[in-house]
Amino acid sequence: MNRLIFSSDGKTLASGGGWDHNVHLWDVGTGKVKHILRGHTNEIRDIAFSPKGETFITASKDKTISVWDVGSGTRSQHFPTPGARHEKLATGRKIDDVFAMQFFKTGEHFITISRAGTVYICDVETGHSEQIGDLIPQKPQGGDASSIK
Repeated sequence: MNRLIFSSDGKTLASGGGWDHNVHLWDVGTGKVKHILRGHTNEIRDIAFSPKGETFITASKDKTISVWDVGSGTRSQHFPTPGARHEKLATGRKIDDVFAMQFFKTGEHFITISRAGTVYICDVETGHSEQIGDLIPQKPQGGDASSIK
């Protein structure tokens, strides 16, 4: 287990990242598991609840993201990690899995960052993603890090 996150109302806890590749939704009031969500084929990297707490997203080392319904425990969307189709071609770096993500306040989009440092905005409904940045530090001219301000 390497990810734990509470829903915005504090009534649900999502946990994931273990050897079984599943996400567990817990009822905080009773301490019991409400749903065990299966679908990823590798370790869960991150979990993020939507602002209203009705849905949440999971990113996995299997290079996919899933959108889940909290009430029913069903998966409504499943799509490739942002940039999986073009990141290697565009940057020359190895395509990497999502390291962290967060919803925007509207709940319609979320932002991701990969271990390679690439940042994307993603649409929750379609999975469409657009690269908005690259957080890999660039070596300063002259090779001296002391010149970074």
